[in-house]
Amino acid sequence: MLKQVIIIGPNLGRDLSPHGETFHVHASGCADLVRYRDHAHEAWAIEAATADDVGDAIYEDHIAEGSMQPGEGAADCRFFPCTGL
Repeated sequence: MLKQVIIIGPNLGRDLSPHGETFHVHASGCADLVRYRDHAHEAWAIEAATADDVGDAIYEDHIAEGSMQPGEGAADCRFFPCTGL
């Protein structure tokens, strides 16, 4: 089932990504999104069924160039429980 998620990043800084994740992924409408108001210009929404769908959307250019394989980009994301992914 497709879910609408919000991808925030890549420039989150240590205050939001102490573990080094490049992107944070929340469900659309999640109350935690207010924490990212300073990063709103770096956020976008997509519909995804899996974590790999999110990673592939983020890194679609790299996948098209052949420098990444589909499914690799999800490892660069922190998926919050609200996503269900």
